[in-house]
Amino acid sequence: MGRVRLNSRQRGIGLVEVLIALLVVAIGVLGYAGLQLRALDSTTMAYTRSQATSIAQAAVERIKANPLSADYYLNTGNWPTSEPSANFDETCSANQDCTPDQVAAWDVEQLRWLTWNLLPSGRIDVSACVGSELQCVRVSWNETMPDECEDGNAVVSGVDCFVLEVLP
Repeated sequence: MGRVRLNSRQRGIGLVEVLIALLVVAIGVLGYAGLQLRALDSTTMAYTRSQATSIAQAAVERIKANPLSADYYLNTGNWPTSEPSANFDETCSANQDCTPDQVAAWDVEQLRWLTWNLLPSGRIDVSACVGSELQCVRVSWNETMPDECEDGNAVVSGVDCFVLEVLP
């Protein structure tokens, strides 16, 4: 029988190399997880902004549909920023005749309810834009108040607001 020759030099992968490879893979996985969280945050923000846009557009459509009560809609005092009531006044249901101001009050309550329930702590108001002749529909969320959406010159960036400027 032949003799087997043992080579004293080690061949193959050592434990240190395996640990380094695992460290590189772990860093890659953590980076990917961070990207996923960032993508999830961006998706949530895009959804919130799209909801705010839809609510602001609905407010403009309701104001244009009820021109006799434009002054009611444009009075900031008619847009409280507190949590809306869970119970709607059914005075202006489909079976009732309502005055334009009653319809406007019903619209405001519905828009406030939608904003509060579709956005996190959402609020809405309609009033004259700061520094222009336009009217602004301001939709805010995450404890931001609608009056914080604009400063003396323009719409403030970096706050949780959507401002839709429309002609009066």
